[in-house]
Amino acid sequence: MEIAGVRKDAAIRTAAVTSGLVDMECLPLLDITSISVDENGNVCGVEEAFEELKEKKPFLFSGAMENSTRVSGTAKLASAPRAKSVSSGSIRDLSEGEYRQSLKKLAPSYARRYN
Repeated sequence: MEIAGVRKDAAIRTAAVTSGLVDMECLPLLDITSISVDENGNVCGVEEAFEELKEKKPFLFSGAMENSTRVSGTAKLASAPRAKSVSSGSIRDLSEGEYRQSLKKLAPSYARRYN
């Protein structure tokens, strides 16, 4: 009986990862009443339980926000802007005016403070 519980728990955790569950602390929301272990030790009903949870609470799964068409107040992940290089040459080759101009572009707060 104890081995069946361990198999059931392992199958639930494996399915949580493969289904894209964002946080394992959300597992108590899963309805485990339909999950069972048969005589051969196979766990049944795990995929169905996760599909049901995904239908009820899609925000708990990764990829749900990208596929959603409704507008929500949550922040979306965005990549950071790439830093632009000043030039391919050395900074020592720049004139003082070019240096100040590049400094204004790259670090405006620094340029205001120290120029």
